[in-house]
This record gives sequence, C-alpha cells and structure tokens, in this order.
Amino acid sequence: MSEYLLAADDVSFRYPGRGADTLHGITLALRRGERVGLVGESGAGKSTILKLLLGLDSPTAGAVRFRGAPLNLRDRAGLRGFRSAVQNVFQDPYGALDPRASVGRSISEPLRSLGIERDRAALDARVSELLRAVDLPADAADRYPHAFSGGQRQRIAIARALAPGPQLILADEPVSALDMSVRTQIIELLRGLGRADAAVPDDNQTGLLLVSHDLSIVAALCDRVAVLQDGRIVEQGPTARVLADPQHPYTRTLLAAIPRLPRAEE
Repeated sequence: MSEYLLAADDVSFRYPGRGADTLHGITLALRRGERVGLVGESGAGKSTILKLLLGLDSPTAGAVRFRGAPLNLRDRAGLRGFRSAVQNVFQDPYGALDPRASVGRSISEPLRSLGIERDRAALDARVSELLRAVDLPADAADRYPHAFSGGQRQRIAIARALAPGPQLILADEPVSALDMSVRTQIIELLRGLGRADAAVPDDNQTGLLLVSHDLSIVAALCDRVAVLQDGRIVEQGPTARVLADPQHPYTRTLLAAIPRLPRAEE
C-alpha cells in the first residue's frame, strides 16, 4: 500500500472549450493524518484541484491516486470506499445544507447514502455524538438550517463531513464566508479534528487539505503548504520553513499581503 492516502500525480486539466490548460503538471501527495495547505490567489486553480481530488472531474493528463491506485470514477464499489474515506467542507455554509432537511438528517445523510448505517437508533446516536463534537446542542438535530448562523452552519457541515469517520477532509475556503468573530472558532474546530475527538471512530488522526488564499490561516492549521500560481505549484514544503524562508517571488508576495496589526504608540 502506498504511504500516500490521496495524490495528484503530474495532473493537468483543461476545461472543455478552452484553448489552454487550467492546471499544469500538478503533483501533490497527502499522507494520512497530515495537514496540508494549498494557497494562491483567486483564479490560480485551487478549487479545480479540489474537484479533481474529490473525483468530481477527471484530469486531462496524469492521474489522481487513492491509496496508490488510480481513482476510477466508473468503479462504484471502489468509489463508495473513497467517499467514506474522503469528505469535503465547502466555502458557503448557507448553500451547503438542504434547507428542507433537518440538521439531523443532513448530518446522517453520508451514513445512509454510503450504506454504512441505516438503523434509526444508531443514526440518532451518531448524530448526537457529532453535534457534541462540534459544540452544538443535541436539540439542533430537530431544527432546520435557517435557524442557525453562518458559523453554526459551518459546524453542521463539518459534523456531516465527520459522520463516516473519514481519513481526510478537503476544505475549500471554509472560513472566508464567515464573520471575523467566528473564524477563530472554526479554525480551532478544524485544528482539533481527529486528535481528541470521540466522533472519529478510531485512534488515527483525520488529515486535512485546506484550500485558502490566506497564509495566516494555513500557518495556524497546516504542517505543510503548497503555493499555487496560475495553475502551477511554484513552491511547497514544511509550513514553518516556507513562511520563514520563501524561495519563490510569488510566495514572498503572498506573505507581504498578510495584514499586520499596527504597533502601539509608545
């Protein structure tokens, strides 16, 4: 078995009708339990990489590999295992949840659709466990998304992603649509995933691929970072090293754009 859980292996991608590739020779490998940040400005191709890693699109060239084998979108049984192991959290907490479904039903949906659990009592117990893990009250299960704030909806989306006990969560700008006052709370929740969380059914850590334009958030959460510019990874390595000693001019530009608090007057 490959040491990598999920990897893009020299992946390129071109949208139909476009004359040029959106992605060029992307190689990005994720070990189980590892926290990796993928950073770059809007239009760099971050969300396209995420779609390929989620199996929502196929590469034009290269391969996406799951546990060392090419991801086969026609293999329904194999995809069921993939969907159990790899879950996602999207940017928009308002559009991520079905407004017609109760919170409890939304959280338990992956368990039902993947055939992991269908017993009502077991599903209810799992939902209660997950709500506790994301610091929401038990009665949230019977309420509907409109009753919750953006930060609470993102917590619900994270609980749903945790439901099948994934080995990896792919998060696309999970705090950018939230007020500054709740961003820190969600960042702390993501930091704790799979570390001291009883909602994860084994002792292994849940890995994270965090897609962001904000290096300060990546610095808070990620062990390793890859920098994407115009569809190419221009630099990657341990987060502390890249932030302390960036080698590529684009990385230095991103670092220079991080807001800094003004010094207090003496």
